[in-house]
Amino acid sequence: MKKISLNLAAHPLRNRRFFYLLSALLGLGLLVSVLFSGQLFVRYYFKAREAREALNNIEASVSTAQREEKRLSSRVQEALKKDKEKIDLVNSIILKKSFSWTEFFSKLEECLPDSSYILSLSPTLVDNKKIQMRFKVVSAGLDDLLALVDKLQSLNFSQIRVENEDTNPQGQLILEISVSYERTL
Repeated sequence: MKKISLNLAAHPLRNRRFFYLLSALLGLGLLVSVLFSGQLFVRYYFKAREAREALNNIEASVSTAQREEKRLSSRVQEALKKDKEKIDLVNSIILKKSFSWTEFFSKLEECLPDSSYILSLSPTLVDNKKIQMRFKVVSAGLDDLLALVDKLQSLNFSQIRVENEDTNPQGQLILEISVSYERTL
């Protein structure tokens, strides 16, 4: 059996080579890790700098857009104040156009007895589906007036009032009637 020599100083040169090799490998590993770390640090440093610059540009763009929005909203408010009357006029014209006058006049024509006719109309638009109207109608007698009022009620006319009554030289009744009409959607 062979004897184990535990005396490391017996072969100092061989022991030193092993430790030099070991320290060189560790130094080389440390150098490689420092180089990779440095390369990663430099790469991400420049990327972080680019990101900060891009963020600063975005913040500048946002602040510019906010200033522009404030400027434009103040101009819109000024224009709104300046042109409010014109806008209201245009909106009222649009509102009047949205009411179906043909439907209204055809219903009014349905209500008139054959012997009656309308002398004058004065409609007032309340909103986009309701009007109030005063009109003068010439009627042959009281029976035609009652038939007219009954027909008006049956066709969804409301607030029917006979406001004025007169006779013409032919003996016909001239009545001024006030009604409200709301169209159904």
